[in-house]
Amino acid sequence: MNDYHQSLIDSELLTSTTGSVDLFLIAYLDNIKLTLETVADLRKTRRYALTPVVAFQESEDRESTRALYHRGVNTVIKYPPSFDMLRQLVEIMDSYWFDTVSLPGHSNEPW
Repeated sequence: MNDYHQSLIDSELLTSTTGSVDLFLIAYLDNIKLTLETVADLRKTRRYALTPVVAFQESEDRESTRALYHRGVNTVIKYPPSFDMLRQLVEIMDSYWFDTVSLPGHSNEPW
């Protein structure tokens, strides 16, 4: 995951080297520092500045949640305790983000 994260924020990455990214899910469950750094990197990268970011947290910590929203996370969700609950949550998020929300779409312009 760290390698993929680095490849996405690499300044020399060509648009054609990866498919389009419509949504980022970040799940460094016990590492708020790494989550905040990842969000900051995404928000600094013009290509992904408008791409929605969902962050999972292991516990409900108001200070961490506030920091995540302040850095530009669109949604903070408590990580579910079982794989089946995670699967259900991903299905709900898929419906919400890709059927309900109007995403910015893709263009050649970074903004």
